[in-house]
Amino acid sequence: MYLDPPLSSRRKSSSSPRRVLVLLILILLMLILLSRRGEVTQPFMPTPTPTPGAFVYAQYATAAYEQGRLKEAIEHYRQAVRLAPNDAAYRIPLSRLLIWTGKPQEALEQAEKAVELAPDSARALAALCQAQDWNGQVSEALATCRQAIALDPNYAEAHAYLAEAYTDSISSGDYVVGWAEVMREAEKAIELNPSSVDAYRNLGYAWHHQGYYVQANQAYQQALEINPRLSYLYLDISRNYRALGNLDAALSSIQDAIQVAPESGELYEELGWIYYGNEQLTLAEQELEKAVEVDPTLGRAWSRLGRTYYRRRNYEDAQFALQKAIELGHDNIENYYTAGLVLYYLARCDEAIPLFNQALAIDPEEPNALEGIRLCIESQEKD
Repeated sequence: MYLDPPLSSRRKSSSSPRRVLVLLILILLMLILLSRRGEVTQPFMPTPTPTPGAFVYAQYATAAYEQGRLKEAIEHYRQAVRLAPNDAAYRIPLSRLLIWTGKPQEALEQAEKAVELAPDSARALAALCQAQDWNGQVSEALATCRQAIALDPNYAEAHAYLAEAYTDSISSGDYVVGWAEVMREAEKAIELNPSSVDAYRNLGYAWHHQGYYVQANQAYQQALEINPRLSYLYLDISRNYRALGNLDAALSSIQDAIQVAPESGELYEELGWIYYGNEQLTLAEQELEKAVEVDPTLGRAWSRLGRTYYRRRNYEDAQFALQKAIELGHDNIENYYTAGLVLYYLARCDEAIPLFNQALAIDPEEPNALEGIRLCIESQEKD
């Protein structure tokens, strides 16, 4: 848009070509001087855009979570934490999502830091309670959840996580409370926040551990109605169907989950284990191989893959998979004696016997380990 000069000053232009040339030369000199000072950007080059703040990354994380893209949500929350390391608000949801993607130790670290930054926050304490419980620190979790509820009796997730910790306490044989108190806490969470996925999920968890698998799945389905793109809920539903002996429904639930989250190694692991339980060992092997390909840190998937290889007499691959499982912390009795039997069949009893002994250190009467030692002794006597 051009602005006219005042009417009183309007007159015919008397510019000459020489005057125009002088003006152009002056403009050119000014541009040269400015460019040397770095004050002129190159034409058509994009100007720098400001880095989004922590709050923006948290919004990205929320959007990814609502779409079921949990790993993407985690990365956005991690970026928010990097930008605002002293703000507990971003560590709390990060801790929760790390739990649901199989990283409870990292979740615990984030929750502990959140409480350090905000010691009087019921949300931070509730996150720590959940993380402690998932790391096997059940008694600590109970105390932390009670502290969260004392700070804010109306925070639904604190009641939900307390119900979960109570459930794990009872399941481990430590009857701090009875099932009636567990259910009261789970139902209180739903009463306080009927839109809480965790409230319905932990109600289902409590039903599951009492053996009420149908009621458990009803609660999980209600959680899915709130967010139908959370793959871990389909996983819970599938396990209940497996407990009920309904393998078709279990398979269907896992296949639905894989459509939602094809990047989840745990889903392929569960699918493979369903096939294993159905004696479809070829399909089991294929899905378990996918699981460890998608997420090589899944120790239980390596364990199950090793057992599948063993059943199919693929001893070389079984030995590798079981060793990997043990290295990743799945050093349970079954992995020790199965790895020992694999080495026996590979004629490597010198390596097998220590594994049998590790199994016997856990249970001195483990029959598979005792049989493995007997077989090795016989083999060595023949040699």
